[in-house]
Amino acid sequence: MEQKKNHRNIKEFLLYEYKHAYAPAYVFVHSSADKPNKASYLFSVYLYAYACAYIPWMGCEMNILKPLGEKDVGAIGIGAMIVFIAMVLVAGIAASVLIQTSGRLETQAMRSGSETVSEVATGIQVEGVEGYNISGWGNISRLAIEVRSRAGSRGIDLSETIIELSNSTQKNIFTYNSGNFTDTEDIDGDVFRWNFYPWDNDTVFGIIVLEDADHSITDTNPVINSGDHVMLTINITKSFGGFEERVDVYGQVIPEEGAPGVISFTTPGSYTDEIVELQ
Repeated sequence: MEQKKNHRNIKEFLLYEYKHAYAPAYVFVHSSADKPNKASYLFSVYLYAYACAYIPWMGCEMNILKPLGEKDVGAIGIGAMIVFIAMVLVAGIAASVLIQTSGRLETQAMRSGSETVSEVATGIQVEGVEGYNISGWGNISRLAIEVRSRAGSRGIDLSETIIELSNSTQKNIFTYNSGNFTDTEDIDGDVFRWNFYPWDNDTVFGIIVLEDADHSITDTNPVINSGDHVMLTINITKSFGGFEERVDVYGQVIPEEGAPGVISFTTPGSYTDEIVELQ
């Protein structure tokens, strides 16, 4: 009974303080002077809790702001624990996905960079084009294209190289034929000998090795690298019926990877020599 009386006296004291200290607000929020409404009641409860926490002589045992001691322990529910474990699992999965993705992107970037360097640095350089005019025929019957690899280029496999050639009215594609391979020691000073050029097929080209210090060029594996020079031979009579005077010829020597070599020339207005420098 004494405790309840103390609680009632405290409430009356706080309500008295509330009425006199906050008279304007009290008049505004109360529906009558004797009967406080819901807002007034909630404010009185707040003052009551505040007094219990900070005014010991009030005799109130309601200490809602009691500080934790060293022996005080906290507890966590199973639901919160499940949520925490789920968050840890999700974070682990996300980290694993990010690591895998970054590794895959790094590998792809390195591969792309290597391929880009190969495309830019690797390629074939056309050093010159010469034609052979049989006396009295009045046209180019054999074509020799001198090529080498570009500076800094990787090895170029000529067996995977193609030649595109056009005379403005016809375009032919030529591939390598190992039966028309001539090594350096077999040239014998004349690169326009008839047996150095394909005669049984109009879509193939042969190879005449001019310089190969490291012996990287063979009939089955004709790979040119730094310092190598070769001639690619085409039978123009077989493929185009010969090149007459004032014919615009253009084409490319296209390797498996890298920049192609460009062929572009116009045949002379008249043929006075057997060997004609065209490009």
